[in-house]
Amino acid sequence: LGINSFYNLQILQHDKNLGTFYVYKHWGRIGSKGNSNSKTFSSLSSAKDAFEATYFDKTGNEWEERKNFVKKPGKFYPVEVDYGAEDQKLLEVKRGSGSALDKQVADLVCLLFDQQVMKQTLIELEFDVSKTPLGKLKQSNIQKGYEALKSIEKILTEGSEETEDKNNSESKDNNSEGKNKELILRDL
Repeated sequence: LGINSFYNLQILQHDKNLGTFYVYKHWGRIGSKGNSNSKTFSSLSSAKDAFEATYFDKTGNEWEERKNFVKKPGKFYPVEVDYGAEDQKLLEVKRGSGSALDKQVADLVCLLFDQQVMKQTLIELEFDVSKTPLGKLKQSNIQKGYEALKSIEKILTEGSEETEDKNNSESKDNNSEGKNKELILRDL
């Protein structure tokens, strides 16, 4: 289990043969295409059994107890994803909207972020967005990450101040004693 890894696990039902189910697994390093496989089942209960066994193997938690999830060392943990409607309105950029960019650059930016062009490209690629919700991190996960970064910043800032104070103190000692001692920096 890598520190920057993901593991997606799903039960899927065949579109036409409603008695066929799949346990689909997709895993890899974040930012990579990853690997995937699926196993076919002839009943929902056998697919659920396989799903729950894999869930336990990968998380150390029972599927039935997911609401009381306990993070285990060396195991995956769920990340809350919000598949709801976008809360923020997107800023609509139009050509000639008073941009200070060179006209060619502005035209390129407009083309790159043109939602209609994106939708048309996805249709041409036969990619059904309605069947593949591209979620976003929930605000609670973003807040947890922010709090972790603030804690790290505090440790680094306090460590930096302590090191500076120690260096200043030793520098005064070196000057007052006329010695050329090396300054010691504390590892963070």
